[in-house]
Amino acid sequence: MDRAHRPYFWLAGVLITAEVAVWLLGGAAGSEASARLWLVGRLGFWPGLLGDWQSNFRLQPITMFATYWLIHAGPIHLAGNIALIGWFARQIGPALRPSETVEIWVGSVLGGGIAFGALSHSFSPMIGASGGAFGLLGAYVAIDHVDSLRTRGVRYARIRTGIICFVILTLSLVDFTLRDAVLAWQAHLGGFVTGLVLTWATGAASRQSP
Repeated sequence: MDRAHRPYFWLAGVLITAEVAVWLLGGAAGSEASARLWLVGRLGFWPGLLGDWQSNFRLQPITMFATYWLIHAGPIHLAGNIALIGWFARQIGPALRPSETVEIWVGSVLGGGIAFGALSHSFSPMIGASGGAFGLLGAYVAIDHVDSLRTRGVRYARIRTGIICFVILTLSLVDFTLRDAVLAWQAHLGGFVTGLVLTWATGAASRQSP
């Protein structure tokens, strides 16, 4: 495994380890569903905790910004996010330094949490790594745009980036509809914008890709 892909491997490893822990805890407790629900109650992002809801522990309104991405609704939900991470490893891994990948991931997770907390009025929690995944998607859009500028010019780059963003929006709307509006679009938006901005801020978007 080369150095550029290492952060993606570790991210996938952390997510898989967290899911295995859910099943092990479920085996000890006698119910995987009960164990997952217990963990969601403590790791998930609950917008109400930013208001007057009672938390399970004192620092939960703060820690949930950093823990919600560790817990998923189940193996299928997890597999989807790991597949995205694997795709990003191939597409943008060589263009980012390992430290930049980590910075973008952490920033996007926090950005997704901030956006969800600010824009959502849901009584349900937000869980899953899609905030971080959409941050990597934002990084991809930024890097691809600059590469297009270099190789094909301004007009082509603008059209290509516009099409990519349109496809992302369309697929998100389809996903939103298929899930009967049970989708944390706020976290996706916050993660995407954060990843886009951080990629420009680190200079990765303007660095010559190998």
